[in-house]
Amino acid sequence: MNLNNPIYLIVSYIFIFTFPGLFILNYFDPNNEFFFYAFGSLTDFNVNNFYSNIFFGLIPILLFLVIFFRIPAQSFKNQDIDLTNARFIYFNFIAALILINLYFFISFNYSIPIVSIAGLVTNESYSMLRSSLSLNNGIFNVGLYFFGFGSVISGLILSKRSYLYYIFSLFFCAILLLFNMQKSPFIDFIFLCSIGYLFLKNKSINLLFIAPIVLTLIYSVVSFYNPGYEISRLLQFIFQRIFFGEISDLPLYYSLFKNDPISFYSVLPPYINNFLGFNFQAASKIVALNVVGYDNLISVGYFNTIFLGEAYAVFGSFGAFYAQILIILNFIFLGLLINKTPKNIFTIILISYIIFKYTKGIFAGVGPFIFSTNQIFMLILAFYLIVKKNLPKMST
Repeated sequence: MNLNNPIYLIVSYIFIFTFPGLFILNYFDPNNEFFFYAFGSLTDFNVNNFYSNIFFGLIPILLFLVIFFRIPAQSFKNQDIDLTNARFIYFNFIAALILINLYFFISFNYSIPIVSIAGLVTNESYSMLRSSLSLNNGIFNVGLYFFGFGSVISGLILSKRSYLYYIFSLFFCAILLLFNMQKSPFIDFIFLCSIGYLFLKNKSINLLFIAPIVLTLIYSVVSFYNPGYEISRLLQFIFQRIFFGEISDLPLYYSLFKNDPISFYSVLPPYINNFLGFNFQAASKIVALNVVGYDNLISVGYFNTIFLGEAYAVFGSFGAFYAQILIILNFIFLGLLINKTPKNIFTIILISYIIFKYTKGIFAGVGPFIFSTNQIFMLILAFYLIVKKNLPKMST
């Protein structure tokens, strides 16, 4: 199954993380093992109606991406790359990535957390140890998903001159990943790099080829730090995490906010709420607090779900409709920007990053499509286009 357009990859990603669970629950789950993982004590919840809700919530977005948004994406992909200042951009990304690695290395008393605990941590104590890790997630995310990704893409482009560019990028990204004990950044980083890779001319990805490679990499890492870890347990974890992990909390939203919607301001970033003098909690945190209690919240994280959950919590029964419009409007604006964007290393990195954030945003809530770093990066892209357009006028 060859994919040559990043939008096809995004649609495949959304599909994989939502719909296979329907077939597992109906045809491969005679003991209700996955059913209880997905829906917990809500045993009277109608699974087919649940997936119908998700299907009709996602289908307008998926259709828009495939029919309309793939056109500007393909047009951008087909452009030739302007390699002006390519090495300058690469070395700036590498320098920032190295500095962030040094920052974490010093922060953890000149050690790398995952390396220092190899073979010493059980599966039972892993989550608590991970939650107690004093990792600055903001710096880590910018370091990995922007500077790290930027160095990989620019290194990949420059690899025609020397493979050392690409090798150095992967090396320092791998080190940065070792500072975070979470599993998802590894998969997210592969997904982000795949989007950027597909924006390169004449590049394609075969999902049937890449899936076993990713599985082998995951098993190699897990078995290295957990000797004797069985492949069957890993497959069970993958089934649970991939096919239910992003959607399993949705029934909790429908139950908890049925008669008690929350403020619109809860979808805004915490720093905006603080600036406005508000103290509204996000829907995911409210769900988490009602399920596990505050004492355990640090070890289990927030209860994220696809955008339908937060949309329902804020807008009620019409939340899905409003959220669909917001998501599609964001992609329309991004598509208009892409149509005007010249293709160079910087724009490939920036556009890939925005698309990645929007795709992850679909699984996070409606807030990423109202105001977040996503809109900030789109404004950066718009400002870049304005400045680039006016540069010749300024020089005359």
